[in-house]
Amino acid sequence: MTAVDGETNEATATTGTVTVDAAAPTVDRVVDADGDGDGGVADDESITVTATVSDVGTGVDGVTADLSAFGAGAAVDLAAVGGGDYEATVAVDADAAGADGSASVPVTATDGAGLTDADATQSLVLDTTAPAVSGVGIADATDGDGVVVDGDEITVTATVTDASGVDGVTADLSAFGADAAVDLAAVGGGDYEATVTVDASGTTDGSFAGSVTATDSEGLSAGAVPPSTLRLDTTPPAVSGVSLVDDTDGDGVVSDGDTVRVTATITDATAVATATVNLSAFGAGTPSLVHQSGDTYAATGTVNRTAAAGQGSHDATITVDDGLGHETVATSGDLTIDTPPTVEAFDLTADDGDLAVDLRISEQLAALTVSIDGPNATTLTLADGDFGESSLGNGSYAYSASWSPAATGDYAATVAVAADANGKDGADGQLAAASTATNESTSSDDGDGGDTETVTDTVYVTREVEVAVNDTDTDADGSDGSPDDGPSVRVNATANATATVAVDDATPDRPVSAGLDARTANRSLVVRGLETSANASAYDLDVAVSTAPPAALTDAANGSDGAAGGEESAGSNGTAAPAVPTDDVLGYVTVGHSVPDERIDYAVFSFDVPTDRLADRGVAPGEVRLFRLHDGAWQSLETVHVATRDGVHEFRAVSPGFSVFAVGREAGGRPAVVATSLDRGRVVDDGVLGVSVTLHNDRPYPASRTLRLSVGGELVATRTVAVEANTTRIVRFERSVDADAAAAPDRLRVAVDGDVVGTVALSTTTPTATPTATPTATTTATTTPDGGLGGRLPVPLHSPPVVVLGVGCVAVLGVGLVRYRRQ
Repeated sequence: MTAVDGETNEATATTGTVTVDAAAPTVDRVVDADGDGDGGVADDESITVTATVSDVGTGVDGVTADLSAFGAGAAVDLAAVGGGDYEATVAVDADAAGADGSASVPVTATDGAGLTDADATQSLVLDTTAPAVSGVGIADATDGDGVVVDGDEITVTATVTDASGVDGVTADLSAFGADAAVDLAAVGGGDYEATVTVDASGTTDGSFAGSVTATDSEGLSAGAVPPSTLRLDTTPPAVSGVSLVDDTDGDGVVSDGDTVRVTATITDATAVATATVNLSAFGAGTPSLVHQSGDTYAATGTVNRTAAAGQGSHDATITVDDGLGHETVATSGDLTIDTPPTVEAFDLTADDGDLAVDLRISEQLAALTVSIDGPNATTLTLADGDFGESSLGNGSYAYSASWSPAATGDYAATVAVAADANGKDGADGQLAAASTATNESTSSDDGDGGDTETVTDTVYVTREVEVAVNDTDTDADGSDGSPDDGPSVRVNATANATATVAVDDATPDRPVSAGLDARTANRSLVVRGLETSANASAYDLDVAVSTAPPAALTDAANGSDGAAGGEESAGSNGTAAPAVPTDDVLGYVTVGHSVPDERIDYAVFSFDVPTDRLADRGVAPGEVRLFRLHDGAWQSLETVHVATRDGVHEFRAVSPGFSVFAVGREAGGRPAVVATSLDRGRVVDDGVLGVSVTLHNDRPYPASRTLRLSVGGELVATRTVAVEANTTRIVRFERSVDADAAAAPDRLRVAVDGDVVGTVALSTTTPTATPTATPTATTTATTTPDGGLGGRLPVPLHSPPVVVLGVGCVAVLGVGLVRYRRQ
């Protein structure tokens, strides 16, 4: 500045500089960046804002950024970092921030003149909320029953949404042996799913649901648990405390009909599907255990001796299943089965005035008592040493005793006690009878005028038979059952070979007896009596006996129906009559009847065959059978040889009905000799030689055989031996040897039925050692036939053969099962 006065004097001076700024600052570049550079930010995540600012005038006075959308303030100062760049870094404050979503950051620059310029950054996404997880579920993909085992498949599902996007969805299925973070795959519409396989190793049984976790792009995560669970069961049921007890009397020993009880404690993670106990050792099958209370289960069974495993100690096995393929088997302690002994065979036989008692028992006995009644009486016991005992090797035992009564006559034996070591008694009044009275002998003389072996037949009465004395019923009207009160039985012998029987006023299902004398022309067969039980009060019977086949057989072979009066035709409609299964038919019997066949209970035939007739044909009395034609086939009926007297053999046979009958020996019916032996190789003068013969009867009925013993070429004894069905019997001969009279004094050949048993050396010097005596007869059994009755009639009769037991003894009259045939 220059100043001039009036005098033209001047002075010059300089002022300060003044800048004229008419232009605002320039913001050239504004950027923001989140901490991970993904374009989205979450709570506490950093945001960096950068701007480049220039001003040509007064210069940049300040730069600020509005980060209020992210909760960091509306005017955040950016600091100059050089080169015109300004920068600030802040942290997202979700609490002060706005709503989630996209937002940019405005930046304002101011110069020295107060002029401003502004710009904005690109948008950042604010995400402060975790994903939304819904629709979570877990399912048994194998069978859908909600219980899984090793190898089953599990499916997990979930629906997930998020503002910034779902980064991943996982499920924790480690409880089922899978991973703790199983990835779920997106299947569309926000749904995710995964299927895994159960690996039971290292797991623990129980109910589990697993869990699902979803994570978004900002690392925010949320979890959810399925509302339902799956049951993991990899362990079999636990069974403990198994007990098997006698539920009848608690004595620890059970027999037929007793009740056994099994209890056990059973637990399982899921459920008990089935629980059974094997009681087959007791014949009680496999019953199911029934839940009682808590974890206790129980079952009972009834001992069935016929189906049980046998005598002795047995256990029970429990099997428990949870229905998932897991099974547990546990065994109880032992319980002893001890059923009463079974009397499998009981014989009373007479030989030379002596009586022999033979029994076959199903097990070893501790006590045995047999009482014998007759002209004399006695009681034989095991305790007194009366019985010899021997094991038969099949579990059964044989017991034998002998007694020499002072008087001859008819005797009956009764099994009074047959008890085992536990006191189980199998005695049930079993009866056997024999006579020591002299009957006609079927044996031959021994050649020296000495001994003749006499065969005494035994008549058996089965235990089903009731024994009655003076069988006279008192009727309702006060009568005593005298003949006037009984049925009317009229017999008309129209010829020697035929007879008609008319029955009236009979009591249904009670026996009616008729005496007959129907015989063949040559008297090879004589029907002496016929006893019938029928469900009728009046009926007629037509009986015909012949040596030739009756018309019912010949007509059937010719194709016509020759049956008449209710008798059965062999094979109508032209079928040929079947051959009688016998080597030699002794005769035929035909019985026609007016009462329907289904109303006949049974019939008992009494018939005779001459002794010389059987001897001529080589048939033993025990081989004779009565055959019945029924339903086009011949049936072999149980036949008993009752006695031998007056030149005839007397027989009785039981039939379930009437038809055409034949009498003869069944083919192959004789017992076979399977073994023979001598009890010593040397015998002194007048010493006793014992010869044992083993017979086997493989037929389903008793059979007999006559044995012939020869010593030194001479027939010295014969003996007819009866052998029960399907059994083996050992018979012993004992003969005194006279060395001085022997044709060959040094050695003698011994033979049975012509077959050499061996040779015995003779000596006149008494040996120093005395051989042990051998029982005279022993019976062993390999198989017991149905009913186990041996030579007995197989059915209980109303009136079986009467066995007269001698003076002072009662007559044994059986009153038995009425409806045998219908059963």
